[in-house]
Amino acid sequence: MRANVTSNRTTQFEMLSEDQCEAIYHNILEVMQRTGVDVYHEEARKMLQEAGAQVDGVRVYIPPYLVKEAISMVPDNFIVHHWDGSGVLRLRRNEVYPGTGPSMPNYIDPYTEERRPFLRKDSANVARVCDALENIKFVEGLGSISDTTRELADLYEFVELITNTAKPIAAWSFDRKSCESIYEVAVAIAGGEEEFQKKPNFMFYMEPIPPLVSNHESVDKALFCAEKHIPAIYTPCCMGGATEPATFAGLLTNASAECLTGLIIGQLKRKGAPFIMGGVMTVMDMLTSTYIYGGPELSTMCAGMTDIGKYLNIPVFSTGGCTDAKVTEPQSALENAISNYTAVLSGGNIIHDTGYSESGLTGNLFNVVMNNEILGMAFRIVQGMEVNQENMAIDIIEEVGPQGHYLLNEHTNRNFRKEFWEPELLNRVPYEAWKSAGAKTLGDKVKEKTRHLIENHQGPEVPDGVWDKIEKILQEAEDRVARERSAE
Repeated sequence: MRANVTSNRTTQFEMLSEDQCEAIYHNILEVMQRTGVDVYHEEARKMLQEAGAQVDGVRVYIPPYLVKEAISMVPDNFIVHHWDGSGVLRLRRNEVYPGTGPSMPNYIDPYTEERRPFLRKDSANVARVCDALENIKFVEGLGSISDTTRELADLYEFVELITNTAKPIAAWSFDRKSCESIYEVAVAIAGGEEEFQKKPNFMFYMEPIPPLVSNHESVDKALFCAEKHIPAIYTPCCMGGATEPATFAGLLTNASAECLTGLIIGQLKRKGAPFIMGGVMTVMDMLTSTYIYGGPELSTMCAGMTDIGKYLNIPVFSTGGCTDAKVTEPQSALENAISNYTAVLSGGNIIHDTGYSESGLTGNLFNVVMNNEILGMAFRIVQGMEVNQENMAIDIIEEVGPQGHYLLNEHTNRNFRKEFWEPELLNRVPYEAWKSAGAKTLGDKVKEKTRHLIENHQGPEVPDGVWDKIEKILQEAEDRVARERSAE
């Protein structure tokens, strides 16, 4: 018998060592106390001041003990549910869940392949396709709807998403009012507020503004999420060399301070409110001023932010499956693969922005379908290998011996399905078979599958009576916007 053996069964890696995380953490504390953060929300500033922070106008200087106390309150793991009971996301160390991204103005039409504005029907199609894809674990809308009441594009998107997939949604909104309406829809789907509190079915995404600004809208939504126990994703979109320092460690320091400001405010509102930190960590292209989604900088810094989150025992919002390419082509495949592979191997919990293209300006459902295949490969790699007597196969090796084969051996039949990864879209057949089947490229097969899922896959059945509640929520929101417009 071998005692005290540690078994390493995965291939996940760390970008930062523990002492590097510690050094960055100490600098985060210094920035928050010495430089301070601007908080454009009166209630939040008052709460921070009463808790021990110094307030000068909108500038808030947060002492280290207040940061540490808030970190100790936030849960290091929690669960987000499929609303139909078919699955869960367990937000805990090294559990990885990829999904799409939100709110782009443009969209690649899955049939004409032209770049056009994003429409309400596109949200439904995105949700149904993601519902069918095994490796897409949560859903964001992949665009900002252009053909509804402009102020309610966020609410209409959420309605289309949650009624076409039971997978958890990462929602967003322009303001707190829409956030409240989104919550009402989620409660209706859950079967009431008590059921939602037991089994939350969405997370809520909000962005502070780099450098070191928590604007009123983001804080207002963060307070509402804490009050209602909605898992809050409070994450900046950072641009090294522009809105953040150009050095990776400097960017991670500033970005973490921005995240932790939201964490502290949420914990002051309701101790133990679920919280996720992280975001899009990248740089500005100094030649074009482009926000880079496909470069190695994004993967490097997102992996670094994941390590900081693990160091602090806070779930992490990472980024992957995105590209600067304008259409589905070799560049998009390359950049999608590298960012997804790095995000999965680093162990980020929520990996968003699958399907982002054109540097975050265009949603591309083809890329989501392609990334589903890429993620299957990445998950197989991080699965690692089991080393035990069965898998070392010493008796089978003896049985087959030199010059034998394992093709018909029962050991092969028993094990190959769980050991081997089988692609759906990638091509492995001989040239002649590929040619006779139409010589289809990966791009051809991705487009075929995307269109097939749009036309054939049906999402879950919405419970009886829920649509009536949703229609009432939408009408109340429309009436509110009409009143606001008439008052202007």
